[in-house]
Amino acid sequence: MTTHASPAPTWADLQIALAAHGHRRLVLVEGDQQSALSWIQQQLADLNTSHSLWIGNPDHADAVGLPHIQASQYRQWLGRETSLLIWDGWQGNPRTPSRHSPAPCRPVACCSG
Repeated sequence: MTTHASPAPTWADLQIALAAHGHRRLVLVEGDQQSALSWIQQQLADLNTSHSLWIGNPDHADAVGLPHIQASQYRQWLGRETSLLIWDGWQGNPRTPSRHSPAPCRPVACCSG
């Protein structure tokens, strides 16, 4: 009798499972900017991107077909539900210049339910 291993879960499977349980997860994508953006674009092809938002560079958001806002506008979205949120860390963070700013972040994709 031959048994077959189940295929490895995909990012879409993870997104569905998280939504079913009302959970959220943070995914940090590291590396050079072009490679990270390319990887994100590949993953988005299989994910539910309705109610999604890209925070950062509008050109990057347009390339993957997501609505976007600038990092400084993040407060307008607090309390809203999104199926996917991408924070483009290469655009910096919304801190005011008078505060100490940490090292730049990298893009973050977040799945939520």
